[in-house]
Amino acid sequence: LLFQQDGDILTVVIINRHAQEAFDVTLNLAGTRTAAAEADIYELHHENLMQINTWESQPVKIKESRAAWSGVAKLKAGSLQLIRITLV
Repeated sequence: LLFQQDGDILTVVIINRHAQEAFDVTLNLAGTRTAAAEADIYELHHENLMQINTWESQPVKIKESRAAWSGVAKLKAGSLQLIRITLV
C-alpha cells in the first residue's frame, strides 16, 4: 500500500499479490477532510498471471474507470489498483 497527497488529490496504490483470492480493502481517512463521492480507478489485471505484452500483442491493459467511492477497494486476484480520490 502506497499513498501520496498532492493538494486536493489523494493517490493510493494497492497490490494484491495473491494468485487466487480477491480482497476488499477498506481505506479509512483520518482528519478533517472527507472523500468525494467518486474516484478515478486505474486497474492492471489479467486472468492469466503469466500473460505478457509483446510488440505484436498487448493483452495486459490498464482499465480506467470513474466509480462511486464508498471507501472500499475491490482487488481482483493478482492485480494492482491506483485510486485517485478528491478530498473535500
